[in-house]
Amino acid sequence: MGIVGLGCMGMSYAYDPGGRDDDASAAVLHRALDLGADLIDTADVYGPHTNEELVGRALADRREEAFLATKVGFVTGETRLRRDGRPEHIRAAIDASLRRLRTDHVALCQLHRVDPEVPLEETWGAMAETVKAGKARMLGLSDVTVQQIHVAQSVHPVAAVQAELSLWTRGATAELLPFTAREGIALIAYSPLGRGFLAGRFDSPDDVPDGDYRRHNPRFREENFAANLRLLEGVRTVAPRPKRRTFSPEYKLRIVAEYDAAPKNEKGAILRRERLYHSHVKEWRAARDAGALEKLVDKRTSPARPKKSAAEAENERLRRQVERLEKELARNKAALEEMGKASALLEMISEGAD
Repeated sequence: MGIVGLGCMGMSYAYDPGGRDDDASAAVLHRALDLGADLIDTADVYGPHTNEELVGRALADRREEAFLATKVGFVTGETRLRRDGRPEHIRAAIDASLRRLRTDHVALCQLHRVDPEVPLEETWGAMAETVKAGKARMLGLSDVTVQQIHVAQSVHPVAAVQAELSLWTRGATAELLPFTAREGIALIAYSPLGRGFLAGRFDSPDDVPDGDYRRHNPRFREENFAANLRLLEGVRTVAPRPKRRTFSPEYKLRIVAEYDAAPKNEKGAILRRERLYHSHVKEWRAARDAGALEKLVDKRTSPARPKKSAAEAENERLRRQVERLEKELARNKAALEEMGKASALLEMISEGAD
């Protein structure tokens, strides 16, 4: 297994729901294998289920090249996810994952989260059965404590542990990383690019797509964004952004027209050919319909927009905050005026009653 892997969650779940493209995601999976990133990580809850199906289709002809990993232990409720570590659920979930992945085994089967309502020994025992049955070569845990690893180890060896680890999430380095290193357990770092932030993907909270999980993440909220941008400047000094492409209004109009006229199963091919995202077409179409295409500044790939300094970003944040306060003050002022009118009316009624 290579030291770099590919987490597939964002292809089908949590991130940018309007920009998902299974064909483009399959191409990314193939490219990862080409580059030696053979750890392909998914989970039954991503979608739910659709990510495993995508991975299964994409790896149909290259299954032996991948170190395939999946996770179980969550179920989708009416409003949110809930944990389910019951042995009967674990057994059924693993079998369902194998069907969706179009395989008879995975290299690594992981418990997505420990269910506090079920003894970990029981959950882990059910997972150990899959190794004995040849359905998984190894077992792993995700987001656990050292004590929980000890409990699992008493039942069956723990081969890997997942934890969030990046330049701005360092909690795992305190206790978990030293422990796994001593015990010979692989630590799989998820969100190593800070959910896209550390890659320079976002310049403002407005860049986070509608319906994206990150809109609810405190680090991406407006009140924290400017401070985090200042931290990102250090990353940019050693990993500057590549030069961005420019697009003429004529090009944008042509691509929008071609994309809209193409059958659904050919739209992804257009984006891959032109090295574009669905969001490009969405923005350009909106600009065309508004009659302002020539004024559009593409947020992702057009250059020439000077980078805001930390001070400028902070000033912009303060300006927006002042605007909100002014609006709130105006609303309060109007409310006070209404209260004054009501008070005067009550006095008149009271005097009349006297």
